[in-house]
Amino acid sequence: MTTTTNTRKRMLRLGKWGVIGLVVLGGAVFLALAFRPKAVLVDAHRVGRSKLEVFIEEDGRTKMRERYVVSAPISGALARIELEPGDAVTEGQVVARFDPPSPALLDARTKADLEARLLGAQAHVRQSEAARERAKAGHELAEKNLTRMQALVKGAAIASAELERAELEAKMAGEDEVSTELQRRVAEAEVSSVRAILGRLGGRTGHDEISLPAPVSGDVLHVLRESQGLVVAGTPLIEIGDPRVIDVVVDLLSADAVRVRPGTRAWIERWGGEQALTGRVRRVEPSAFTRVSALGVEEQRVNVVVALDEIPPGLGDNYRVEAKLLVWSGENVLTVPKSAVFRQRDRWAVYALEEGQAKLRLIEIGHRGRLEVEVSSGLSEGDTVVLYPGDRVSEGLTLEPRPER
Repeated sequence: MTTTTNTRKRMLRLGKWGVIGLVVLGGAVFLALAFRPKAVLVDAHRVGRSKLEVFIEEDGRTKMRERYVVSAPISGALARIELEPGDAVTEGQVVARFDPPSPALLDARTKADLEARLLGAQAHVRQSEAARERAKAGHELAEKNLTRMQALVKGAAIASAELERAELEAKMAGEDEVSTELQRRVAEAEVSSVRAILGRLGGRTGHDEISLPAPVSGDVLHVLRESQGLVVAGTPLIEIGDPRVIDVVVDLLSADAVRVRPGTRAWIERWGGEQALTGRVRRVEPSAFTRVSALGVEEQRVNVVVALDEIPPGLGDNYRVEAKLLVWSGENVLTVPKSAVFRQRDRWAVYALEEGQAKLRLIEIGHRGRLEVEVSSGLSEGDTVVLYPGDRVSEGLTLEPRPER
């Protein structure tokens, strides 16, 4: 009887301590779970291969390639110019009229000066005719070369890039021929103007009206002197340009300009239309100029001229645009988003997600696109990297990728 009672008491004590132990163990487990570090939610990206294009983006402005300023050949009384900006004029059309001073005011020295100007203008005509012949011969040669390249491309003897270069050269040669022809006409107009002045010099009336013709056909860009009044020789009166030939001038940092070559593809955006305009770089100017940035820093800039493939209606002179120049392109490139890359001392680095933890990886990068960069070493296809790591991610930290939306 006594033994049974003692056994029962012992079992009650053991059960009591067992319950207490279970309560303590459960509390310890609860505290451990409550205070254990929680996984940090992060944006993750799987490294893969894709096409990478590297652009240089900069503001630009349109510019009519052929523009001329008509100036007063001598001093005189200018009649009011009735033309307004946007008016169309044809070659030879009278754009300004004025009365020269009396011949009594023109002495022998002035006459000798005008005769010298006439000789110089005639020499300019001969020079422009020679330039036109050279440009014409160059255009014919470029067209023959283009025909030959087209035949070779059909026979798969050359790459299509050679044909594109030949087409660009033929187009530029044709434009050079048109430009030299316009220069010849301007020189002839100068000769006619000086001859007219010399003819008045030998006259007796002294009040014959002088008419200034338009050197080329085009549109009036600016009326620089509209009102009637006295003007001195050389005063700019009116500016004329050809709206059918418009380039885009983009001033790039000199460090970016060295990466651009004639023939580089370009896209013109924010010009006012819905679709981007296409073109190619026609010329990279060899001389830079200094410009002060908005932050007050002096920058060396270089003008890059882009020839448009097509001139849309309504696009005028000196309009603001945004240009994108393609300087490098690659297929099947191992890339990673720029938002995952950061500087680690003097190296580039990312945080890779390995078995739920952050691992610091030092990498080497190559070409840099707008949103992605090329990875030369340090990562493999299929690796997962952390986007926007910031200060909240560190080596060995437990991470959890945020679900994709």
